[in-house]
Amino acid sequence: DEALRIRIRSNSIELTYKGPKISNKTKSRIEVSVILNDSFDSILKLLEYLGFTKIAVVRKHRKVYKLGDYKISLDIVESLGNFVEIELRTQKETLHNAEIRVLELARKLRMKGKPILKSYLELLLEKELSTSR
Repeated sequence: DEALRIRIRSNSIELTYKGPKISNKTKSRIEVSVILNDSFDSILKLLEYLGFTKIAVVRKHRKVYKLGDYKISLDIVESLGNFVEIELRTQKETLHNAEIRVLELARKLRMKGKPILKSYLELLLEKELSTSR
């Protein structure tokens, strides 16, 4: 459930390590990101030489809103649909307290259903697997 993501932005390339999930209530994980100044092709070559292989491409359009300590993202993910992501970046609180705050905000926003704990990559791979049967 770990991943290495390359995000291409208009003026930069971001490489992010997404650690294993550390909760079964929210999609909490450690993430470490770096901004790379080299060309996209050079970065891909480097990763290939290190033994990485491309699994999938996740394409999404995101609108981001701030509310206090929260970052709320409205995502349209190609082939998957629409999603809302509530993120609380904190090092001051325990994981348990941060989860309570995130779930409480989701309740206040009247979000229905259980939180989706899978990443867009996992959802996309599951969809591809189910349609190939």
